[in-house]
Amino acid sequence: MDAKAYERWTKEETERLIEAEKMDVYELAKKFGRYKKGGPHECKREGATEEEELIMRCKSYAREIMKKLGKNMSESVYHKACIVKLKRDNIAYKTEYNIPIIFEEVRIGTMRCDLLVNERVVVELKAKEKINENDKIQLRKYMRYLGVKRGLLINFGKGGRGVLQFVTMTMTTKNRST
Repeated sequence: MDAKAYERWTKEETERLIEAEKMDVYELAKKFGRYKKGGPHECKREGATEEEELIMRCKSYAREIMKKLGKNMSESVYHKACIVKLKRDNIAYKTEYNIPIIFEEVRIGTMRCDLLVNERVVVELKAKEKINENDKIQLRKYMRYLGVKRGLLINFGKGGRGVLQFVTMTMTTKNRST
């Protein structure tokens, strides 16, 4: 079985177990011993950084939200659903966070990211047919201006396809200076 086939099988099997067991991904992982207790978010994957753990949680939330709400909702509906999930799990976040744009020590404008989770991960939400390069550039820009190393772009999909898409980004020291 090649890597893509294995990934597809793993995703399908996880979704089947979630449906059969009526659990979310984290509860399922705890049941099968894939996570250990610890930290402020109940469970932690062996060797995972806090940023990786937050990204995994946000992806899990997105899958749950997509499954319950379906496709072709507006971005604001998915945004509010993400906030409900973060609040439920007591994860710190800032929503519609204003990022100042400074030029020669003068504030000349602002950008607004959808979610800043636990001051460590920028989450940008979309509800359109397909993620494009401009969406990735936008996320990188937010990460750079906030000085955050990790970012997650989630597209809930629109139109006939309506497929959930994820893009995870890591900002390196080299990227920050650009």
